[in-house]
Amino acid sequence: MKQFIFSACLLATALAMTGCPKQLPILAVILSNNDGTSKAPITLAEIDKWVDTANITYTGHGYQFTFDHNDVVDVKTTMLNRVPVVPAGWQPDPAHGLYFSEQDMYDMFANSIAAGYPDKLVVFFRNEGGGGWSWGPPQLRYISMPSYTHTGISKPNPAIWNPNDTLLAHEAGHYLGLPHTFTGVACNAATLSNTDGDKDGQDAYTTADDITDTAPDPNADCAPTTSFDCSNPTVVVNGHTFTPPWTNIMTYHDCFPESISLDQRKVITLTLQDPMRAGIPK
Repeated sequence: MKQFIFSACLLATALAMTGCPKQLPILAVILSNNDGTSKAPITLAEIDKWVDTANITYTGHGYQFTFDHNDVVDVKTTMLNRVPVVPAGWQPDPAHGLYFSEQDMYDMFANSIAAGYPDKLVVFFRNEGGGGWSWGPPQLRYISMPSYTHTGISKPNPAIWNPNDTLLAHEAGHYLGLPHTFTGVACNAATLSNTDGDKDGQDAYTTADDITDTAPDPNADCAPTTSFDCSNPTVVVNGHTFTPPWTNIMTYHDCFPESISLDQRKVITLTLQDPMRAGIPK
């Protein structure tokens, strides 16, 4: 089916038709420790699941992730096969030769590997669990992901811990320039004016939090995903009534079907024009 869709798009292009999504090819980096142990227990079928789920949201906005099973490399590195730990309040200590945090070292090493594949979206799969992460240019060239069996989410069935099929879609959003729809403001300080998007943004072409058409979001810490029904459009936090973007790919509320706003699509388009990303779309 995937081959048929791709061929249909090639035929449409040949006939001077428009509307086929731009392809974003993925390179999967399967990590293990320096001695080859603790290899990430990820299968190609599980990566396909993450890619297919992401495309449910992205394809309608003109982008489609692709994963050729030949685009897989094995890398032995204990550093990248785990989640970096940075103590709270860490500061450089030049007197003792400490200039970079563990996260800084991780990013520099991972970026150096990903730079070797400028025409691919490079995704690292770790043996160690935890969440995924990424960020837009000029910070990161990669996405770091746990293995599929290391993830869990309470949606769509709150009583059952389900594999997080939408995790790659979310982390790819960060890679493509999208901030969260919420800030890190404390719940007792949440207002409708300070809970819409990452205050630092990601994209140099836009201002404020980059996104203007997503509703204020008190985040999942203030409105836990286990405490509400996705069919209920409102929640009260700190005395304010919110109608958060429950289904947006960049929220933590995880309601389905996931969505992207028009302003988010504009940010993705701009991000893919950045020199660090420009070689990827096909």
